[in-house]
Amino acid sequence: MSDVELTVADRDNQWWINFLKKYEGNFILRALIGLLVPHGLGGFIDTALVGYLNKIRQERLDAFFGELASGRLVLTEEDMHKEDFLHKYIITVKAVLNTRRREKIRILARFFRNGACGPEAVYVDSYEEYLAILDELSYRELAILVLLHSYEQAHPRQKGENDLQRASRFWEQFKDELVNRFGVGVDEIDAVLIRLTRSGLYELIVGSYLGYTGGKGKTTPLLVKLLNLIGDPLWRDENGPGEGPGLLQPRL
Repeated sequence: MSDVELTVADRDNQWWINFLKKYEGNFILRALIGLLVPHGLGGFIDTALVGYLNKIRQERLDAFFGELASGRLVLTEEDMHKEDFLHKYIITVKAVLNTRRREKIRILARFFRNGACGPEAVYVDSYEEYLAILDELSYRELAILVLLHSYEQAHPRQKGENDLQRASRFWEQFKDELVNRFGVGVDEIDAVLIRLTRSGLYELIVGSYLGYTGGKGKTTPLLVKLLNLIGDPLWRDENGPGEGPGLLQPRL
């Protein structure tokens, strides 16, 4: 091994030592971090993660564990020896290491905290499916879905009103926010929304309505299930957990 390789390895090892010290008072988080290095500071439980040991990936792990530390994590030593939990943990860390936006990493951390741990933990197959949805969607797509859901919450269906009539009450304002807040081009709005249907969290409103040419849609119950698992999903900015203004509160 060359001197350069030794230097890089030593630097990585020192990072892990310092990282563990940050959570020396939190047994649960130290145990979770330890699962990533079970054979000493140079080894991983999954060799596919070895190549991720660089500055960018380290910062992503720091954002993930920082968010976990900011809330209550219900986890026992017995839980950490269960195959289903270990599987949830490994696939979540992989998703984190492949995620650029720190805001989305914090979303994944809250999803893990609520969906993999404690009495509200979901069945492992459901966890895989939910995580696959979150992993595939960009942060902007998640933000668009949450924004639409907030408009729907602020404009509940009135008696005798159908989905199209309800959506029509706020749709132009919603589109304005897509352009002004998220940088979606006016001519790209329909394509961006249609792409969201792949997630199962959004569906187009279809039907033979007088004068309706399409283009409007609504969120699905699956989005509500996900929001329940990730808590306050997108109300934070890059200043850190719990800091900054309400990012997606609609201008109602």
